[in-house]
Amino acid sequence: MDLQDLDPRLLRLTYASRAADWLTRSDLRDIARTAQTRNRALGVTGLLLHVDGDFLQILEGPAGAVEKLYERIESDPRNRWVTRLATERILRRAFEDWAMGCFDVEPGALADDPFIAFESDPPRLRPRFSGDFSVFLDQFYARNRLRGRAEEFARAM
Repeated sequence: MDLQDLDPRLLRLTYASRAADWLTRSDLRDIARTAQTRNRALGVTGLLLHVDGDFLQILEGPAGAVEKLYERIESDPRNRWVTRLATERILRRAFEDWAMGCFDVEPGALADDPFIAFESDPPRLRPRFSGDFSVFLDQFYARNRLRGRAEEFARAM
């Protein structure tokens, strides 16, 4: 047992990565189903966006569980250029009802978004601002879902 496993505080970790070239829509659904089952057991919640081959994900939960899950993600061959964008202690979850909400978003849906940008280096999808990015991502999802621009590839349970 690691001391981190005993830490009751919540951690929010945001990362971006580039999906392996061979990933299919079926692979995305498998990733989502596995994540939802595993995360529920670990007490981890969050949101995963897939945009034109890039992943942007927020994980939130007990510090030890989130860090161990991130280590697994870093070594997963379905991800390339895994880049930690932010790690922060939180008092409450932004996605408390989602073991993992998973959505596929068209790049055009990001064109006018004030919070998300594409850069030249992979992974290309990045937040424009630091800080509590989950608030921005939650707002981004809500706006684009209402416009019909965020397609679910797995329903969060």
